[in-house]
Amino acid sequence: MIAPALRLHGELELELERVLAARRGHAFVLEIPAPVGVGLQLFDGPELEAAYFEAPGEILLVGLGVARQATASGPKRFEAVRRELEPELAKLASACGLGSLSGRPLALGGFAFEDALPAEDPWQPFGAARVVVPRWLYRVENRSASLCRVVEGDEDAQMILLEYEQLLQRLRRPGRAIRVSARRLEAEEVSSGLEEKIERARGLIRDRVFEKVVLAQQRRYELDAHSSAGDVLANLGAPDDGAVRFGFRVGTSTFVGSTPERLVAKRGATVETEAVAGSVVWDGVATEQHLLHSRKDLDEQSFVSRFIQEALEGVSTKVVASESPHIRRLAHVGHLVTRLEAEVDPQLHILDVARRLHPTPAVAGTPTGPAVEFIRAHEGFTRGWYAGAVGWFDAAGDGEFRVALRSGLIAGRSVGVFAGAGIVRDSEPAKELREIDSKHKNMKSAIGAES
Repeated sequence: MIAPALRLHGELELELERVLAARRGHAFVLEIPAPVGVGLQLFDGPELEAAYFEAPGEILLVGLGVARQATASGPKRFEAVRRELEPELAKLASACGLGSLSGRPLALGGFAFEDALPAEDPWQPFGAARVVVPRWLYRVENRSASLCRVVEGDEDAQMILLEYEQLLQRLRRPGRAIRVSARRLEAEEVSSGLEEKIERARGLIRDRVFEKVVLAQQRRYELDAHSSAGDVLANLGAPDDGAVRFGFRVGTSTFVGSTPERLVAKRGATVETEAVAGSVVWDGVATEQHLLHSRKDLDEQSFVSRFIQEALEGVSTKVVASESPHIRRLAHVGHLVTRLEAEVDPQLHILDVARRLHPTPAVAGTPTGPAVEFIRAHEGFTRGWYAGAVGWFDAAGDGEFRVALRSGLIAGRSVGVFAGAGIVRDSEPAKELREIDSKHKNMKSAIGAES
């Protein structure tokens, strides 16, 4: 007898029993309608692994648990993840066609900035690449929502419906007041050390070792005992124009952020990406016209857009870029943005495009090799998934990945917050430090820190 709380799901139970009998011994994806709710209520739960990806007006994905996973390191990690998960998603997709309960499998995860991580690093739970097909997936798209469950083929219908009802209860849970606070741990000498690194980078640019390098700063904080990673993600608030809010939890560590930069999106034969480089701090003096006519920022933009165009030409015969960059205006800073679109073979997987693009000069520099060597030698911390790629893909190889910027790693009560700036020949250290400080503000506010 089905539990009393689930009596209203009687018809659903009968249909699910039919599907389970038809697919006995074969895994498939079950999709059940759900209310459009607050996905953060699901993310901030007991599961050891969870994922959150919110592109306002487009899609909200919340993954809970692990049904399938792929981890990889080394220079071929994108290909390794694809080889591992592509056949798994294909099997799950081929089990569709189950009537009204037929679901669409999907994978969520990320790739670190570099293709390997040091031993005993705080990023080790995430690895150089970690992508999972979640056990449960909450999906909101086109104003409708559903809960998808990977079913292993010989499970109990009542247990699945009980899990479903528990998730519905979490979605219906009323919001609560969120108060997060944190204190900064390191001394103020961090900024002066970064200024010295900027000067050193400018010297190497003058010596033509590289044309641009992106230097980032990590600020370390301690959360108060009553704050959670879910609270921090909620505190990031509705993303700025064009930004995506994300969160990935593995065990007791959670990586969260709100990034304004798309690495790549693929739908069928269309690939979309963008060059985001050249920034201004809204300090009451700078204007959009300053940014649009700044030679230093236009040079930065040119490095990135040229790199992306050349990378796309390796998989497309038609690449179109916007005629001139426009300004993406965020709360604290503005960025020059050039949109690019390419026609590709529909069979091309999004990971095949992502590996060609990552890392762009917007997060590494140019040429890539010498710039990354400088970052590794002088930045002073492991970037991990910061400035890497986070996102999702489906069985068709379509999906979206974002550059993981304006972000922080929460491990227990310890928080590392990351932001950076591109250094070129005409960079002024004081301005670059001010830009980095402005880029920190989103995460600082989210954790309730004052400095």
